[in-house]
Amino acid sequence: SRVYWVIVWTGCLVWFGFTGFSSCFLSREAYKFHSLSLLNYDKERAERKIVEYKRAQRELPRDLLQSHREVSQRIQWQRNQLERAEPGPQREYEAVLDRLAQGLGDSVKRFSSEGNREAAKDALYRLRLVESEVRAEPSSSGIQN
Repeated sequence: SRVYWVIVWTGCLVWFGFTGFSSCFLSREAYKFHSLSLLNYDKERAERKIVEYKRAQRELPRDLLQSHREVSQRIQWQRNQLERAEPGPQREYEAVLDRLAQGLGDSVKRFSSEGNREAAKDALYRLRLVESEVRAEPSSSGIQN
């Protein structure tokens, strides 16, 4: 599988290839905020892969099931954190979104200059997701997804 996307995700490397995605996840206690839009996007990708395996009547890879379970748990953890009335988590979340947008913007430029069109398109799509999340009202910052 050719790897075309690399992003640092809270101290854990996540890479996406043409046959799906692989990732390492942190324990629940070590979760840090991330873009809910990107987490939901990754969850949907995993769900589409699961459907493909089931349609082909192939055994589901354990890492795919684990990745789906972990991203689902992480989404729930983050929603719970953001639903609290405390301002600290919301500020931290907004700072993470700003850093992600900056990093994804840099990735789009780098991949484009390298002629890596697929990776640039993927990074641009992810950038648009994060930018939409940044523009969202603070009270609805992805929590309703």
